[in-house]
Amino acid sequence: VFQKAFELRHQLIHGVKGENGNNYWTGWKTSDSATFWYQSDLYIVKLDSMGNTLWEKSYDAPMDSSYVGWTIDYNEQTGRIVTCGYLTKNTQDKQGFVIEIDTAGNIIHEFVPDFGHDNTFISCKIIDSLVIVGGRKTYPGSNNRQPMVAAISADGSIAWVHYFPPTNNINVVGDVVSINETEIILLWMHAVKVGSSPWVWVHHLVKMDITGNVLWDKPVFYSYHTVGRLKY
Repeated sequence: VFQKAFELRHQLIHGVKGENGNNYWTGWKTSDSATFWYQSDLYIVKLDSMGNTLWEKSYDAPMDSSYVGWTIDYNEQTGRIVTCGYLTKNTQDKQGFVIEIDTAGNIIHEFVPDFGHDNTFISCKIIDSLVIVGGRKTYPGSNNRQPMVAAISADGSIAWVHYFPPTNNINVVGDVVSINETEIILLWMHAVKVGSSPWVWVHHLVKMDITGNVLWDKPVFYSYHTVGRLKY
């Protein structure tokens, strides 16, 4: 167990165990070329098993934009490392991205799949040659947000996408985990309001196959809180 301190202008959001006990973490840092406080660059750190920094990398966002990493994944069978999150363009619409890096932090591939609308990736999971991403899209000109899960092929194309019902609130696929090479479990959430009661979350556990078919979708509980991660 170790503690690691970083500068206040950095924020690490998610980490994963890598090769030989090393750790990879993704997040964001204040952009060196920032004009506004909300501009950020993608920030990835590699630590050894004792918490010592092996390297840290920042990847610059375009001018007047933000680049935020939400999840990082490592597949020990393939040695692939990917991170996902969102990129804004000119402080406007968000677009989900997937970046694959090598163990030295060099970018191998960077994909920004075109879903034709504002979207954010919250979670990613490597399964064979696919990267499964979970997040949400926002309809232009409205507050309707729709949870989504998609498979991104090795060339960056969209293999398939599945949308869950939209509502006028914050709704999202929060996490995706693999059971095996053919099935995944994911968590998606939507908010409901009954009468004069406060808004509450409805959490759903969903099982899907690797081709995007829903095998079952179970609402598991209502809560004033939210669950963010799954473990299998």
